[in-house]
Amino acid sequence: MIFDKNAERIKALQKKLKTFQGDPERIRRRMKRLVDAGPEYWADWYDRTGTRRREKPSKNTRQAAEKLERQRRTEVSHGMFDCPDDRRVTLETVVNYFIEYKNNSPDTRTIGKKITEHIGKLTLDKCDRNPVLLVDHFKRFPEKDWSPKYQWNYYLKLRAAIQFWITMHRMQMVNPCKVIPALVSTLRPITNIREVRPSLSDFNRLIVACVECKAPQELMDLFTAVKESGLRIGEVLRWQCEHFKLVVGKNDQGEIVELPYYRTAITKRGIPVVQELPMRRALYDLMVRVIGGRPSGPVWSWKNPPYKLIKNLGIMNQAELKNLRPFHDYRKTFKTEVKLAGATPEISMYLQGHATQSMDEYYTQFRRTDAQALFTREYSDL
Repeated sequence: MIFDKNAERIKALQKKLKTFQGDPERIRRRMKRLVDAGPEYWADWYDRTGTRRREKPSKNTRQAAEKLERQRRTEVSHGMFDCPDDRRVTLETVVNYFIEYKNNSPDTRTIGKKITEHIGKLTLDKCDRNPVLLVDHFKRFPEKDWSPKYQWNYYLKLRAAIQFWITMHRMQMVNPCKVIPALVSTLRPITNIREVRPSLSDFNRLIVACVECKAPQELMDLFTAVKESGLRIGEVLRWQCEHFKLVVGKNDQGEIVELPYYRTAITKRGIPVVQELPMRRALYDLMVRVIGGRPSGPVWSWKNPPYKLIKNLGIMNQAELKNLRPFHDYRKTFKTEVKLAGATPEISMYLQGHATQSMDEYYTQFRRTDAQALFTREYSDL
């Protein structure tokens, strides 16, 4: 069967567009790029083991795809096809298989391109018989400006791709990347910045650094919005003015029955889920000032996180917070604060979009000063 992969991608985007709650223009632009690119032909067939195969012809034409499909079917019928499930498969094929059937994220595609460029011709058989090849590759990285974290991610992607191939094809072999303990200890970053939980003093230093570096007011407001909402920076940048209800609901007796809230799409397991979330008082005051009288439109002028602006102004260095991620680490601060305020794990998971209990526990980071409030009353007589 011949099929056009770009046509399948367009159909998937059209289906996604009907239920997508975010910015539809991004999906429409992607659809337009696929339409402008034209068809991408692939051959679809089954080998002698009954496994479905998809292969791209050397020339992107329908005739070439039909020829490749006929050739493969003939080879299978005569028992001539050499199924690529053995150890002679190249790392390029392994990585492409991983991207197509497991993880097609932009980060995976970028690292997969680097793997294909540098060691794509190596085969699993060579890596299995001589793991020193991988050790030598990681010792002399072709990209000298890679950070330790990027090198570690490069190693993790390669290991995951090889393991996925071994698992899916039921191969009786050990992952070559797992039998090199010295390599793992060398590549693992020494400083794990994910363990940093910013405090209130850290945030104040960040705002002071913004003022000293003459950062725009909108950037300081964005820092505050991320800290007070506890959401990912991408979710905050998708906020729309019409999704905010900045009114305090009261009954006839003057009691508050409904707090100001906003509607936003929170990503759970890679799928955006629309939720209505109440606002903390600090976030409410900020949104009243930022939105003003605007009835609709995006809240922020950025579509992507302003990391380049933060780096060019030198804000993190000025605040002496080099190991702190400017936005994401405040999810830990928010999680811990709502837990100290008495929120149950289910409520804290709802507020931040965590789908598992393990992630909720990972982002909760108590300190000694958080726990000492339990015993403060016992020292009142001193």
